Amino acid sequence: MIHHEFGSKALVNELNALGHCVSYNEVRQFLTTVSADEITRNKEIYIPTGLSGILDHGMIDAAIDNFDQNEETLDGKHTTHSMATVIYRRGQTTTEPQRLARIPQKTLSALNNYDVDGEELHRYSKPTVRPELQAIHEPSQLLNANSDISTAAGKRDTLWKLARIIKDREQHVPSWSAFNAFITNKSSPVVAVQYMPFIRAAPTYYSTIYTALIRLTQLSAKLGQKHILVTADLAIYCKAQEIMWSKPSSLHGKLYGDGRLLSILIESDVYGDNTARQMLQGKQLSRGVQSLKIIQ
Repeated sequence: MIHHEFGSKALVNELNALGHCVSYNEVRQFLTTVSADEITRNKEIYIPTGLSGILDHGMIDAAIDNFDQNEETLDGKHTTHSMATVIYRRGQTTTEPQRLARIPQKTLSALNNYDVDGEELHRYSKPTVRPELQAIHEPSQLLNANSDISTAAGKRDTLWKLARIIKDREQHVPSWSAFNAFITNKSSPVVAVQYMPFIRAAPTYYSTIYTALIRLTQLSAKLGQKHILVTADLAIYCKAQEIMWSKPSSLHGKLYGDGRLLSILIESDVYGDNTARQMLQGKQLSRGVQSLKIIQ
């Protein structure tokens, strides 16, 4: 913690002499050991610590987004623009601590030759012919669901919808989330957040998005999970969906962008295509609020 906050070798050694912490060489040895372990794991299918299989900790889902850090450079260029990937795990949140083998001193020089900028991407090229649209599967076709629980949840949703028909002035039934939180007596499992290594490339490139999807597909297959739910913002989702259409064989998963909210607004003939897209982008606030009330 002291090394992270101040980065002072003299301060760490002074506190070590007083018996408050380890020496600076020991700190550097520990950091190098962790770095070497991350480099080794990143050469194969990277599995975050604690993930072993869906039977042990339940299903996992993921989110991808851009990570931008505008460092102060002389020319204003060469700042950090990477792709960040987060794994969400429901179920047990405690994992056995992983013990790392202390690397010998002679291997430290080998780590200096590791090219951190040499990111290997799965190259993606746009097809010359526009791909055919793939059929959108319902979530029930991808995931095994308990029919009794689904039926009970459907009845509660129907009850909530009927109760929400009352005018706003006479409305005493809360929103959907508050309603379900009030009537349930079960506590949701704590979601553990784990991180994948950054993809050191521009997050708007097709190859970067394609690489992120490939790695998540490989991760889910390694853990014995047939499908993985990936969420992203609109800018990344549009390109990810194009990749899904053109390369369905290499990506055995399913992407949900806006939860099909755009399709519902357009197919109901309440709003036009352009108006619905602008509402989801936050450009027409009043209409967007009105549309949410209509859907509820």
